[in-house]
Amino acid sequence: MSGNKHALIPGGFGGFICCAAVAWSQNLSASEPIWVENLAPLAGLISLPAQRGAPLPSGWRVDTHLAVASHFVMAESAADTVIFDGETTRYSLAVEYGWQERWSLRLTVPWIMHRAGFLDGAINSWHEAFGLRDGGREAFPKDQFRFQYRSSSHEVSSLSGGDSVGDIRLEVNRRLFQSPDHAAALTLGYKAATGEVKYFTGSGSEDIFATLRYSGKGLWQTPLSWHTQVGVTWAGTSELLGPNQRRSLWFAGLGFEWPVANRWSVLAQFDSHSEVLDSPVRAVGSTSGLLSFGLRFSPSPSWAFEVSFIEDIIVETAPDVTFQASLRWRPRGANPH
Repeated sequence: MSGNKHALIPGGFGGFICCAAVAWSQNLSASEPIWVENLAPLAGLISLPAQRGAPLPSGWRVDTHLAVASHFVMAESAADTVIFDGETTRYSLAVEYGWQERWSLRLTVPWIMHRAGFLDGAINSWHEAFGLRDGGREAFPKDQFRFQYRSSSHEVSSLSGGDSVGDIRLEVNRRLFQSPDHAAALTLGYKAATGEVKYFTGSGSEDIFATLRYSGKGLWQTPLSWHTQVGVTWAGTSELLGPNQRRSLWFAGLGFEWPVANRWSVLAQFDSHSEVLDSPVRAVGSTSGLLSFGLRFSPSPSWAFEVSFIEDIIVETAPDVTFQASLRWRPRGANPH
């Protein structure tokens, strides 16, 4: 009996190592960070692009993404008042084409809806069950809508929400280097003013941004893949953001993917960006911090589906919570490098 018992232990451990090794053998291009954007009513107007893997596609690649974010902020200072109460749903379609193994062009088209929503009751119950701070959410009527920002020189508000196409982004990507285990890429992007200012689905101005992305795998001799980006956005003048708008913003992020089985991975990520306004109110005048966790299923080399959620670990600088789902497609063998 003792011999059989000891034989089972190495066998089980070996099975785990085998699964990890299979996942580790996948090309780095099969790994992607979580698609994370700050959907706060004002920060969401600026082009602060989500993290992506550095390997560039050969041929076509399509990513679709659905995010539902719940907002509740009531804050004021001597001069500024911020009230964000409602929900935002953003559906994004991104199509990318790569050529000559060094270049790719990516077009991202979002559809944005601001509504009263339905998540307040569930979020209140979650806060109560775990003794978490709710920022005063419980004292206000559930599933109401109000976006308002007021300073001594500027005021904008929406009491009914709305939906429309958001601001469309176009990106040119240049591969710096790429190997089976490491890759780096540089992106130059442009955001058009295609959204509706009256619905808070667009800033009414054009932005330009630049991003440096790096991806690697095999961190600390594990099957862990990791991705990081740093970038800067030069934002156009927005009538929604007003005279206190910051025109130059930085953004950065770091994400990890851990294969736990042949087709399954767990994801963790941190994203941040600088404040969008010069304001003493944290919700619009402080550096943001978003922590994300997700689960990815890849039934084939061409398809990947993931679910994730985002928490504002720097409270009030992003939505209370965001629930997400992404579906990704790339042709089999489209990234041989």
